[in-house]
Amino acid sequence: MPIHDWTRVDAGIFHHFHLEWIAEISRVLNRGLLPPNHYALAEEVAGPMEPEVTEIDLYAAKAKAIVIRHTSDHQIIAVLEIVSPGNKSSRQRLRAFVEKAENLLRAGVHLLIVDLFPPGSRDPQGIHKAVWDQFLDNDFELPFDKPLTLAAYTGGPWAEAFIEPTAVDAPLVDMPLFLAPDVYIPVPLEATYLSAWDAVPDFWRNVLTIPL
Repeated sequence: MPIHDWTRVDAGIFHHFHLEWIAEISRVLNRGLLPPNHYALAEEVAGPMEPEVTEIDLYAAKAKAIVIRHTSDHQIIAVLEIVSPGNKSSRQRLRAFVEKAENLLRAGVHLLIVDLFPPGSRDPQGIHKAVWDQFLDNDFELPFDKPLTLAAYTGGPWAEAFIEPTAVDAPLVDMPLFLAPDVYIPVPLEATYLSAWDAVPDFWRNVLTIPL
């Protein structure tokens, strides 16, 4: 299924889809995709709120990420984040997202970021460059015809990034979620996106699919 243009609906509709997609990915991970000594949980990401809180900020604060833990000590091994509109709604919220990503990677936690929203004035080359600038000066540019970002990272002192630019109307590709610097599992983004799409109300499915 091609990626939809989620800028055509408000944050609450994407939030509903976001929760369904997180649940679908977690289900697939826990039903055999992860090694037996790992498990996935959907955990709420509740960062500090700004003094003036908008509806889009509230949805961002309620967003969930998928956290992979190891059964030996239940420490976090990896995190999968799906970017919401609220993560880019202000400089403060974008900075909070970027700082969280940086802190995870520097702590040795591996990361997969899925961003289906185009760059804006606060992230003119997308979410990856905003994150990667915290590690090194880089001249990364998104292709003009692929403004959306799928980004997989290995954490630790020698963090690495694997970037897959994409676009509205393009199919999603499987992306690696690293469990160790040299071990990863392919996350079936396309299949889980399709399952989550089934939970979107018909009215909003039509809004997202009927040509403008």
